[in-house]
Amino acid sequence: MAVSLCKGGAGNHFSQHRPPPGELDFADEERGGAVAAGTMAGAQAPRTAGEADASDDTLPMFDRQISATPASRSTPSRRGEDDGRLVGCGFVGPTCRDALDAPRLEFEEFRKQASQLAQEFLCAQDCGGMVASIRALGCSAYHDELASLLLRASMDRKGPEREAVIALLGVLSSEGLLSGPQIARGFEKLVLGWDDLRLDVPDAPGQLVALLSEKVGLLDKHLFARLPEGLLNSILENLRPTSPAGAPASGLAPARTVLQGHLAELVAFKADLERKVKADIFTTYSTDNFTAWLRGVEKPAFHHEVVLAVCLGSMRADGGWLFATPAETSERQRLALAMLAHLSGSEGGFLISEVDMQLGFSRLLGTLTSQTARDECAKLRQEHLVSVLRGAVEHELLPAEFLKSARRMRFGGPAGGGGARP
Repeated sequence: MAVSLCKGGAGNHFSQHRPPPGELDFADEERGGAVAAGTMAGAQAPRTAGEADASDDTLPMFDRQISATPASRSTPSRRGEDDGRLVGCGFVGPTCRDALDAPRLEFEEFRKQASQLAQEFLCAQDCGGMVASIRALGCSAYHDELASLLLRASMDRKGPEREAVIALLGVLSSEGLLSGPQIARGFEKLVLGWDDLRLDVPDAPGQLVALLSEKVGLLDKHLFARLPEGLLNSILENLRPTSPAGAPASGLAPARTVLQGHLAELVAFKADLERKVKADIFTTYSTDNFTAWLRGVEKPAFHHEVVLAVCLGSMRADGGWLFATPAETSERQRLALAMLAHLSGSEGGFLISEVDMQLGFSRLLGTLTSQTARDECAKLRQEHLVSVLRGAVEHELLPAEFLKSARRMRFGGPAGGGGARP
């Protein structure tokens, strides 16, 4: 049995469900790329950089992407599939009979104390003490930020410390102190800031991808196909042509080939999507044409890109950001939200899922990070963003909790987080 990296009783429980130390690869983008290729192929993550044992179980390359049907939407999801949601939408809201579960600390004070605890944990690796300290803070609503802080702090450390953080997150989850959506939000915050993050941690893209390995068991591995194009290109640039995706005898293509194929599909999909959004939403508004096209291309892993493209289309006119009259702006946003409501409902065949919707709006906030506050369009862009987000909540495309969490965690940096107001 594996020996837990966490000291104390809390760590022993989770150690039974983890691979032995050394089997999780976090070292660099080369390893992250191999994990990425294995993720897309359905393979196990390699045990060492660039190779896997011949005994590793592997599956055929790329499961075919098939758009979901109403029947498949109604079937119970497998364990881990809900981990892609940034906000769980199945909870029952509190009533006047329920006791309030308000955090004991203000968010900034919690963040300060949690950061200190994270650094102490990385030195002592005392799982039991860390769990007790986190529980004593009484701020479970902020534990998405805790997950982000722990993962970010571990990225500056070596393998044993990173594995200890993964073990801790598992214990916090088993103790009811950390939910799947909270872990997903913590991860998504790092994904949105990956470009800035690699200035301090050059191998950050590889580490982020490695967190999606089945051997880590922290997040839904299918999130890999939904990572930003730029992050995946960064992984690709650092992969050797011979980087393997799995066991040499498995027949799997090299990781570089796998990633190139995935990126080629993504780029082609986004190019077609841009044309269809302009023609079928903002020119003729044909729900039938757009729905038929989206179902026909059978790329459900890219459907969050639809949400992003439609929202950006509602904020832009030909030639750049929208400088139209208020009436024209309102009409474009009405068309965009109506199409998203159609695609996420029974009439559109549930082509857009909760995960698609939440990730799409998250990436919308992240996109604003690259649009600096110094340009003359910043104020207008912010106004459009607030309007689109408000409309998404009013149309019940997003739960209000999504905006609350995104604003608190500053998805997309100050520009994006400032726009995420309920």
